[in-house]
Amino acid sequence: MILLERTICLHRDPEKIEVGDIMSPDIKTVHALEKLEKAIKIMKENNIKKLPVVQNNEIAGIITVIDISRTRPDLSKRFMETWVKSTWKD
Repeated sequence: MILLERTICLHRDPEKIEVGDIMSPDIKTVHALEKLEKAIKIMKENNIKKLPVVQNNEIAGIITVIDISRTRPDLSKRFMETWVKSTWKD
């Protein structure tokens, strides 16, 4: 989606654009040994659905809202009630 927004919608040629031109600045991350609640807090505060997980100064993976909902439905319900519903506009 970001690729479409930052290329096609802005009438830029995806064949010629460089990654640095469309990448997100100031990437938020969470350390692999942090509690899940910390990841949720970062995601909520920054309005993001995917969060890189780092360990030893390298990306170890990415945690997503779907990952949270599958592994911890109790946290997912709270997350949805406080974040998604508050940002959802009818």
